[in-house]
Amino acid sequence: MKNRQRSDGGIASNTRMMNYGSNPYLSLLSMHMIQTLKQQNQSYEKVVDESALFAYLNKYAQENKGRQYFELYLHYVNSLAGNYNETLTDEFSELKDELGISGYALLGYIYELEGRQGELTKIYRRIKNFVSMGAQSVDIRETYESRYYFDSMYQQLSHLLRLAVKSGENEEIIQRYTFSLNQNKNRRNWINSNDRMWMVFALNDLVSSENAADTKYTSEVVLNETPLMKGRFEGFSRGPQEETFDLFGKIVPISGQDELSSLQFRKIGIGNLYYTTTLKYALPNEVAMARDEGLSLFTQIEDLDGNVQDDNRLELGETYRMRVMLNTSKNRSYVNLTVPIPSGAEIVDPSFSTTSSYLNAGGSNSEKWTREEQYGDSQDYIGEGYFIDGYIYPFEPNQMIFDSELRYSWDSIYYGQREVSFLFRCTTPGIFPTPPASAELLFEPEVFGRGRGRLIVIH
Repeated sequence: MKNRQRSDGGIASNTRMMNYGSNPYLSLLSMHMIQTLKQQNQSYEKVVDESALFAYLNKYAQENKGRQYFELYLHYVNSLAGNYNETLTDEFSELKDELGISGYALLGYIYELEGRQGELTKIYRRIKNFVSMGAQSVDIRETYESRYYFDSMYQQLSHLLRLAVKSGENEEIIQRYTFSLNQNKNRRNWINSNDRMWMVFALNDLVSSENAADTKYTSEVVLNETPLMKGRFEGFSRGPQEETFDLFGKIVPISGQDELSSLQFRKIGIGNLYYTTTLKYALPNEVAMARDEGLSLFTQIEDLDGNVQDDNRLELGETYRMRVMLNTSKNRSYVNLTVPIPSGAEIVDPSFSTTSSYLNAGGSNSEKWTREEQYGDSQDYIGEGYFIDGYIYPFEPNQMIFDSELRYSWDSIYYGQREVSFLFRCTTPGIFPTPPASAELLFEPEVFGRGRGRLIVIH
């Protein structure tokens, strides 16, 4: 910053821009970092004229009225410096949902600096109305009244975590926030340095509140007073301890069959113990019932004219379309979808040139989805991605074709309905029990869904 402060007091984005103008957002961010260092009593070399920088920022805000997020952010930085203005704070609070989640969070931080802790708690409670709780994660529905250029879901999650810590939220909710922060690091979500800055602030508050460095305890998992595993944790954890047990080889001999059993997680010492258990099982293919545990699946088989084959009787040598509708009420990360076909059929691979004849009949492989744009309004999409220097970089699911099933995987999907379809050809006559289509989250296996099993006859 020392070599970037211009005569007007602002900070240039780089040394080459010194002769062109100051960058107002970078100037504001620089002042935020300076005030944060002071708040944490960090020693640092004074490299800019802070009075001139504040003068530039306040002048810019006066000359550019209407940039709501900038004005609120500047008000927060002024409050960090001890320049309180409760009247202005109350004026911002009147905007309510127009502030958006990130704006609400800045307002909450200002309330805290002004000594109005109760107002911060009210802000957090309001933001929670835009949060849907999952088994291990959360999903945020932003207020439709607000969008900021530098805003993102990652930043909103960081604000949510930070406000939760400051408001004394219970540990189970805080764990969901931190889990979601980690989940949102994927290729579809562009995370910039601004996002990481707020994430660092949030995690710093969390670590400080938990005194994680003082952690020192032993733990064990006990089933009917029989130890299954033991662990020891000291200081900052490097990762979880995991173990898998065979249901009938290890668990049933201890618990007994068709009996209630006690599974306990015990801890002796100082610190927080977090745990998750998952039970996996198999069902007969043809009688498996549909189930919705956060993901809803529906499949149907159609001929090339679009007629649905409800009776599960297919003709040898004919080509059919498998259509799958996947519904979710939340944004999801790392979703895997498996769609089996009868073992007497083969998938028509869309990469083969011989499948081009099916394009006029709806294509050999397709995807589309519906997402909400405004309250009660939705829009259908058939593609997404980003555009740079004349090139389109699409976001597409990873797809793997096997002999009797097709697998899709997405880094993330929007809430709403997503539909995929592909073609398969009947090659062998017979009666074929066919597993249901199923979907699950890679890191939250307790969130899953499946369609119904089928007994398909090819004749």
